[in-house]
Formats: sequence, C-alpha cells, structure tokens
Amino acid sequence: MRYYISKRPTPPAFPIHRNLTPSLVGRQGLMFLGLACLYSCAASIAEPLKKGEAGQNKAVPVAIAAATQKTLPIQVRSTGTVVAYSTVSVKSLVDGQLTGVYFKEGQNVKQGDLLFKIDSRPQESALMQAEANRAKAVASVSQAKADYTKAIASVNQAEANRAKAIASVNQAKANRTKAIASVNQAKANRAKDVAEAKNATERSQRYTGLYNEGAIGKDEADQIRTTAEAGKATVAASSSGIENAQAAVKAADADIENAQAAVKAATAVVESLQAAVSAAEADIDKAKIDLSYNSIFSPLDGRTGSLKVNQGNLVKANDTNPLVVINQISPIYVAFSVPQKVLPEVKKAMNDGPLEVEAQIPNSTSPPVQGELSFVDSAVDTTTGTIQLKGSFTNSGGQLSPGEFVNVVLTLRKEPNAIVVPTVAVQAGQKGPFVFVVKPDKTVEMRPIKVGIAAGNETAIAQGLKPGDRVVTDGQFNLVPNAKVEIKKK
Repeated sequence: MRYYISKRPTPPAFPIHRNLTPSLVGRQGLMFLGLACLYSCAASIAEPLKKGEAGQNKAVPVAIAAATQKTLPIQVRSTGTVVAYSTVSVKSLVDGQLTGVYFKEGQNVKQGDLLFKIDSRPQESALMQAEANRAKAVASVSQAKADYTKAIASVNQAEANRAKAIASVNQAKANRTKAIASVNQAKANRAKDVAEAKNATERSQRYTGLYNEGAIGKDEADQIRTTAEAGKATVAASSSGIENAQAAVKAADADIENAQAAVKAATAVVESLQAAVSAAEADIDKAKIDLSYNSIFSPLDGRTGSLKVNQGNLVKANDTNPLVVINQISPIYVAFSVPQKVLPEVKKAMNDGPLEVEAQIPNSTSPPVQGELSFVDSAVDTTTGTIQLKGSFTNSGGQLSPGEFVNVVLTLRKEPNAIVVPTVAVQAGQKGPFVFVVKPDKTVEMRPIKVGIAAGNETAIAQGLKPGDRVVTDGQFNLVPNAKVEIKKK
C-alpha cells in the first residue's frame, strides 16, 4: 500500500532500516500519522525509492512549473477600509420652516445643486427695511452736503471781506504816514517863524521906532501855532482811522473763524450721515446674506445620506442634528495599516515617486481599483506596532463606498529580471530551502536554492535556478533524489 501526502513541508532525511517490509512501512506510517509524526512517515514512505530502487517502482505523479525570468513587483498586502474623501454635515444657518427638499436620499449631487429651501419672508422683510433706511440716510447726506457747500461759500465771502479790510488798513496807514509828514513840516515852519519873531522882538526893543514895522507880528505867530496844532489833529485823526481799520480786520478774522467753524460742523454732519449710509448698506448686505441662507446648496460633489428632517418641519440655526450628510466619494480614500518594519522601505520607495495602491473588493469579479499612496501617518500605533497609510483613488465609477472593507496591495518597487517560481515549489530542509527539479530523463534532482523576495503566489530565486528549469509544485512529499516522476496533465 502507498500513501501520498501533498503540500506539506519536505521531511528531513533520517536513517532507514533495510529490514522494513513495505507492509510494515505502511503500518508504521499509519501509526506515525496517528501520532502526528509526519517527518518519520514521509521517510518510511520514501524508503522503496532510495538508492537505485526508484527505477523498480512506479513513477510518482507530480505537477510542475517552469522557472521564468520577469519583473517581480515588491508588494505589501493588507486589509483596508474605504473612507470618504471629505464629509459635510449640512445645517441651516437661519430659523424657519423647511418649505422644500430638492434631492432624494442616496442621490449623487454636484457642488451648487439646490438641496433645501426655508421660508424666506422674515428675511425679505428685513431686507426691505434696510433698503428704506439706506434711502433715508442718503437723502440726509444730500442735505448735509448742501449745507456744507453753503458754509464754504460763507468762508469765501468772509475771506473776501477780510482782504478788503486789510486794504483799508493799508490805506489808513498810508494816510497816517502822510499826516505825520505834514505835522513834521508844520513844526519846522513854526520853529522858523518863532526864531524870526524873537529876533524881530529884540530888534524892536533896540529900535523903538521900528516896532510897528517888525518883521514878525503876534498874529503871524498865532497863525503858525494854529497851523501846527491843526497838523497834530490831522495825525490823531489818521491814527484813529488806522485803529478803526484794524478793528475791521479783526472783525473780518472773526467772521472767517466763524465761517470755518460752520464748515467743520457741516463736514462733521456729512461724515456722520455718510457713516449712517454705510451702516444702512451693511444692514442691507446682512439682510441679503440672511436671505441667501434660506436656500441651501451642496458645498461639494458627493452622495447624500438619509434625510434627517422632512419638508414642513421647523429647523433651527446651527442645530446639533444636520439636515443631511454628504460624503465626497470621488476621489476617495482607502485607509490601511502596515507593520512598522515596512515603514523604512515605504519611505525609501516614496523618494522615487508615487507608489501604486490597488484595492480589491472581496468576492468581487471586477478588476482591482487603481490608486496611489497619498498619506503616511506621523506616528506608529504602539498598541499594534503598525502605522496607518492612505491611498487616494479617483473612484470615477463609484466602485468603492465609504465603510467598505477591501484587500489592499501596495507596490513598493519592481525587481527586474528576477527568476521566479511558484511559492509552493519551495520546500524547507535541514540545510535550507530547496526545490525538486525535473531533469530531461524525468527523474528529479533535489537542488538547494537561495530564496529572494516573495510576491503573492510567486517567489524569486536568488541562486540555484535558471530560466526554464522545471520545478515540482505538487507531489513533492512522495519524492526523493533521482525518483522517477510522471507529469500530471493540466
């Protein structure tokens, strides 16, 4: 009786006694199988095929595969969760009655699509009131500007009056100067006359006979004195004219100051009313904004969730519960974790460019969705020893949905010209990994190998094989070196 054990590790070579018969071997195999000693069982089964006896036994049926040379992707596999690219909770910013709902639950919406309408009559009334207040304020500004123009005209008139008064002062000063000159001339004439009169008097005393014929008389002296006093009076009058003109200038200066004060007051009124206009315009803007809140539009492209409030209900501004939640699913994220030991390779690979990420929905016959790595967390989770990554996917066809579990494959790099065999062909032995190679005479060779990287169901062989070598992928546990094989048909 012959027993076959497939797809289990190759047993190490143990010493086999020559006096064991096949039936005893079978019984011993059953016993060790019962005891879960698979290595001894496999050694007993292989006994008839060793040391040249293989040619006297029936060929072992095996499945084979050829070693190939190709580019082998270096990949990390994980399980991930689909996460919405962004999520928005749509809420009302005003109080009122919900008067319209313009989408269906689960519907895809575009940014700017109308979602809800809220009764807008209170906001429309507030807008009308604000516009009326603005019109009133604008009229007041117009009146104030007219008053300001009038005050400017008054300032101009006062400045003209002041200029006229200054001219009068200058004329009075000129007249005063002329009068002073006349006084000085009269005083000089009087002094001359007085001197002549005194000389005449002295001569008349000496010459009594000539008294009546004196060169100067009393009346003439009195006339000279009167002329001098008249000159003084003229000077005093000129001085009074200067003072009056200067007083007129001061009065004109006061008028200018008053007019300028009136201008300042008018300016302040205009500025105050312009501020009132600005305030009214701000009230209008606020009323328009409040009115715009009565129509709620989608802030992004996405898919709506369930409707939380039905038409006809009252809604509150910034209520705790949203009206609806919108998830952006194109693009979309897939979050997954990898062991921290992989992190250095991930960072190194990212330096060479974007990394490819595939997301496969379990039990789906559709091809994997293609994306690229877009996020690496800043810290390792100490409880699990893993770090979170995210892949970004366009998801234009909507294959992925938030909350969905997917199988993730992250490609770090691609190893060119790798010699690759199916992973099931690689066996573990006491001296290291090996494979059974089928030779042209349909016997097998137990060949040691050096294993490279593994990707999926394939393993790269760094040493020991060349392209085209045929390796056993099924039936290895019935083989020993130089055993004859029969290749199974696929």
